[in-house]
Amino acid sequence: MPEGCIVCPFAERMPPGRTRCLITCRILAENYNAPSHNRQGFCPLVDLGNHGDLKEFIDVTTTVNEDDGTQEVNLGEAFAAYFKMREAPVVIEAEGAEE
Repeated sequence: MPEGCIVCPFAERMPPGRTRCLITCRILAENYNAPSHNRQGFCPLVDLGNHGDLKEFIDVTTTVNEDDGTQEVNLGEAFAAYFKMREAPVVIEAEGAEE
């Protein structure tokens, strides 16, 4: 997560001394080119915090038992989804964890 616009990979430097956000297409105030400034309030980036590997979630179909209202799931489908998720490629690598 970039601490400020000046170090953000989505910031495009434009002459003369201006910077544009490639996500929002907004021109940043010229004083935001200073490394000491934080992100602007309109920045859409969100800090994910410390996390393990993030992978795509596979939803499993559930049905509602009409007798008691509980949700039921096909265990075969649930296990298949579990093993697919274990082998799925990482979307965002773990942060802060030593390997």
